[in-house]
Amino acid sequence: MTVQTAWISVFLQVIASVSGVPEVINLGGLFHSTDEIQKVAFKCATEMVQKDPHLLPNTTILTHMLDVPRYDSFQVQLKVCELMGKGISAVFGPQTGSTSSIVQSLCDNKEIPHVQSRWDYYQRRGSCLVNLYPHPSVLLKVCKKK
Repeated sequence: MTVQTAWISVFLQVIASVSGVPEVINLGGLFHSTDEIQKVAFKCATEMVQKDPHLLPNTTILTHMLDVPRYDSFQVQLKVCELMGKGISAVFGPQTGSTSSIVQSLCDNKEIPHVQSRWDYYQRRGSCLVNLYPHPSVLLKVCKKK
């Protein structure tokens, strides 16, 4: 299991531990055509959580995985709005900064968690962003120790 798969699994378990979990949890995944590893991690993590009878009794996870263009934020915006129309509980991805910003803005506006696993040197506090990539200051400490 990769670190990314583990973190996605942890995040899904956190969602599942909230009291008053609905019967259906819709999760959106935005991926570029070359993001096969992220697609597999997303599918595996949701399947792992779904198969554990203690995590989500009487709840079904529905995943909505969409391929999005790497540099066309307008098209990505339309895809996010499509996902929001389906009642998603969280959005995972995309991996590029040029399209991730519009996703973050839309998620902040609707208070929907946005999960990333990419380097983002400008992490805004107070937003609905959950970034699984280590903060730059943490990476700097690791480099200094070597």
